[in-house]
Amino acid sequence: MGEVFSHDVDYNNFNNYFCEVQGRFASQAFHGKCRRVDNPGILVASSSANTMAAEQKKLGSRGLGLFGLIRSYISRSIKDFAAIDTANTYLWPRWVVLRGVGIVFVFIFLGVLAEGQALIGPNGIAPLDGFFRVVAKVSSNPVEMVLRAPSVFWFGTGTGMIAAFQWLGLAAAAAVVLNLWPRMALFGCWLILLSFVSSWQVFSSTVIDEVMIETALVCIAFAPAGMRPGLGVKSPPRVIAVFMMRWLVFRIMFESGLVKLVE
Repeated sequence: MGEVFSHDVDYNNFNNYFCEVQGRFASQAFHGKCRRVDNPGILVASSSANTMAAEQKKLGSRGLGLFGLIRSYISRSIKDFAAIDTANTYLWPRWVVLRGVGIVFVFIFLGVLAEGQALIGPNGIAPLDGFFRVVAKVSSNPVEMVLRAPSVFWFGTGTGMIAAFQWLGLAAAAAVVLNLWPRMALFGCWLILLSFVSSWQVFSSTVIDEVMIETALVCIAFAPAGMRPGLGVKSPPRVIAVFMMRWLVFRIMFESGLVKLVE
């Protein structure tokens, strides 16, 4: 047989002819995968190369060992947690989360609206005016004053000022629920709630106040841009924003369970 091919038929021409026949009659998946070669007896196919690469990958994963498999699993889990190398857009989850955050802020500012004047108003239990005078006296410069009491009430402590920010906070919370300019609305919720919480004085802030201040700050980067963004297809959440939201939820759940175990 070898003598027949060596004397009667040119093997290189036969190989090229075989490729032409395959390219003419074979399926589209196989078409174009063969190419002519100058060395006799060599037929190159990309499908074979892909198969070999897949087999090498399998063998490589088997050779990792237990430690390598654990390390690979941990690395993949961290990437999934941080939303790295994923095709997920998180548009609907973001929309639902932000509406829920807005509803919580509505209830918070309804409480502030009902009790704010009685607690820190000019005729309340602990008026703001006296509180800010004490803060200014113990502070050496304006920066320290703001750090000790980060509040918009440095500009005024009257009844009208307090009422204005009570209603502005409620309006910002409603805007978050209605998905109107969500980033600016969340910034308003954060700033106004921070102003009230830092001015409660003897009325220590509750855990929910601190959590919601942090949540509003994180959600500013998580929220879509624009006045009426809808699902925010044009501004999907960034990787760092998704990671910050997941880390916040993890911390809240972990710390809550840890407190119960310690107590």
